[in-house]
Amino acid sequence: MRFKHYKVDIFDIRDEHSETIILRDSSKKRTDYKDISKTNDWRHNLQQINEVLNATWIDLYIPDAELKSLNKKLLKSEDDDKRAIDFSVNRLRRVFNNGKWDEGGRFYNGWWQNIPKEYRRDIRIVDKRTIEIDFKCMHPAMLYAKCTGTVYTEDAYEISGVDRDLSKKIFNILLNSKSENTAISAVASELQNIGKGHDKKLAAEITTKMHDKHPKIKHLFMTSYGVKLQFLDSQIAEYIMLNYSEHRSPILPVHDSFIMHHGYREELPNVLSDAFNKFLRVDISTSIIEGAFQPESKEPSDDGHTTNEREDMITDIQKEREEFSQYYKRGERYNYSY
Repeated sequence: MRFKHYKVDIFDIRDEHSETIILRDSSKKRTDYKDISKTNDWRHNLQQINEVLNATWIDLYIPDAELKSLNKKLLKSEDDDKRAIDFSVNRLRRVFNNGKWDEGGRFYNGWWQNIPKEYRRDIRIVDKRTIEIDFKCMHPAMLYAKCTGTVYTEDAYEISGVDRDLSKKIFNILLNSKSENTAISAVASELQNIGKGHDKKLAAEITTKMHDKHPKIKHLFMTSYGVKLQFLDSQIAEYIMLNYSEHRSPILPVHDSFIMHHGYREELPNVLSDAFNKFLRVDISTSIIEGAFQPESKEPSDDGHTTNEREDMITDIQKEREEFSQYYKRGERYNYSY
């Protein structure tokens, strides 16, 4: 996108001086605050992290036509958080909730956080495929660590007769609700979304099953404790990202998962586990989501190829660069050549 009459690219208009530490009140409205030592520290740390991200070509390796279709889909979404992808938006902010510095604090504003989950495997960092690694059952593991001092190894969301995706949503509803009535109403709404009707009786039964599955942490259900855990997971995320930013290695947060160059496949799970242990003194398991495999962009080699084979390779490369022309054009903004 270019502005008419001016040779200005949207990538050149980076909002590098806007506030990165955001405080919202209980109504989710942004509120003013006076800096204290920890807000200054968080801002300084985030500046270091953002400097690495801003200097790095981070992109989505999909054909131009597919990107156009995806953006149309995002613009039609009823989700207010969904919007057309702006690849220049890679400057993270931390958002704290309820006017408190120990609630929320997660990292937002990266364009990669706005795309459908199935597209994250297509993210490239400097034209290299990526991996995504996440903590398994992070918030349940945190609760058990804090309440019992033990490692939680089970599937926190598995309930007999309940779809796991629904069960996970219900767990999070219980963790973030203020009361039993609001929790049951929210669970009933989820049931309605999957065609089971706004059945509060069934919602109450499933809620009871979740309580029965987690007797050691159920006292924290329906107490809005989730925002406390968000603050803790944001501190873990900051620790991990700072570790890599000191080595100028870009890492993309998606709350309880992280995306990096595929070369960190063996190292990153250990870094995540060590960070969790540092804050909670117990271990946690991680899982790896492999990025989509595509051969890295390169020129054809003379080695071992006939003339016809080389011509076919050149044709394939030219076709790929036509289909992905906008992708490579964005790379040129970071002085990436091919």
